[in-house]
Amino acid sequence: MTGNRRKDIVLATTRQWNPGDEFIRTGVESLLEEASGWQINWLIYDRNPDLRNCRLNNISNSFFDSDVPYVSFIVLAGTSEWCGPLMTELYRYSLKFSIPIVAIGIGTPGFERRLSRLEEHVFHTQTLLIIARDQATADMLSSYGIGSTVMPCPSLMAASTRNYPDRIRSVAVIWQFAETRQPCSVGQRESLVSLCQRLEETGYDVSIVASYLEELEVLHDLNLDYPVYYSYEPKAYLDILQQFDAVVGLRLHGCLLALSLGKPAILVPHDERVAAAAKEVPTLATCALDQVSEQLSSLAAGLPDWQHQHERLLTELRKDYLSRIRDVCLRYSD
Repeated sequence: MTGNRRKDIVLATTRQWNPGDEFIRTGVESLLEEASGWQINWLIYDRNPDLRNCRLNNISNSFFDSDVPYVSFIVLAGTSEWCGPLMTELYRYSLKFSIPIVAIGIGTPGFERRLSRLEEHVFHTQTLLIIARDQATADMLSSYGIGSTVMPCPSLMAASTRNYPDRIRSVAVIWQFAETRQPCSVGQRESLVSLCQRLEETGYDVSIVASYLEELEVLHDLNLDYPVYYSYEPKAYLDILQQFDAVVGLRLHGCLLALSLGKPAILVPHDERVAAAAKEVPTLATCALDQVSEQLSSLAAGLPDWQHQHERLLTELRKDYLSRIRDVCLRYSD
């Protein structure tokens, strides 16, 4: 692995399926490019089940099983679907040609996840670095004798620059409806309407950000008198969220993307998985749905202190990420 040859690196993630996956991927790409100094050809192992379950013969721009060992690295770019049947093909390729694996920001979809024999073998023999986004994932891996480090989700590294607000006037609400494919027990339509009204009455300019097309459909059906933002392109959310002074809502990675931009965020955790990942981010405010307005007022009153704490967190986090990834890249290059 010497000389000027570009490195072909496969990212295990999704495209056009889960925006949160792509927020994580953006952060992981940034970290790897800076830490390694390599010229990289990015390949994708797209776990989008719409694609992997309906593949047309020889027509795809996603990495599938190959008989050619041209891949330099396999990177598990966060998310909770880093084990399970959709990953089998990639792990078999890793074993067949001894392709090293780096896992950055992986988490658990539930705390009862068990590794298959193939996955356990791959993590013991092929994996150079594992960074988990929550303690439950690290504990699960530890039960198999697999070591890892717990760090906040790499989606916090998605934005290249930060633009801190001097006060909070405009607020983006990122919702997750109970009736969509990713149901949320607190994401009732009436709860969204009530929250937006409370924020408006407090004096904030309120907008709503939809992450999925089906959420956009629900919002149009509600016919609310608030601007609604949506894009099929996940990176567009960097520009969308940049317009606001703060973000509140139910989606973890929407809040983390806002934090990467320097925007205060308030998350309403709706399950144990989300709460566990949020716990690792000290500058991410969390509260119950009926406490959002009060929490936002508290954030607004302490913006300078929050900004100082958050800037220090992101600076130290990036430094830590880069150090760990750089060590792996240097060892591998040798």
